[in-house]
Amino acid sequence: YRYSPVSSLYAFGRGQDFALQRARQTINERLHLRLWLTPLRFEGAPVWVGQISRDIGVRFTPKTWNLTTHKIDPEIDLERDYVEKTLASTGLVSEISHFVPDNPLKEAKTATGGSFHSNGQVLVLKLAESAPNP
Repeated sequence: YRYSPVSSLYAFGRGQDFALQRARQTINERLHLRLWLTPLRFEGAPVWVGQISRDIGVRFTPKTWNLTTHKIDPEIDLERDYVEKTLASTGLVSEISHFVPDNPLKEAKTATGGSFHSNGQVLVLKLAESAPNP
């Protein structure tokens, strides 16, 4: 199931603008990265926000048409850190910073009832103006 679909999540009243997945051993173990273009600009450049999750299994739910959904790893900070390390290693990131909002969301549930938790830290990446020379 290397090319199976990525379901939509919603921000700004719409599904993601861009989605990537990284296949692993089975369909039950994929990484999903979703990105939304915001109406914001920073130093004249567009601002994107993202979400990443790692599937760790399947569970039953009455909230989907097929009565199943993927169970995500509740330790979502691990995936955030994975994105940071992976993108930083490309040489395409010019700045990395982190911040914790005034009232961070630390415990929550997915739309289908799964739970997850975080330290509330937000990763901020600024992409380089151009690709590094090989």
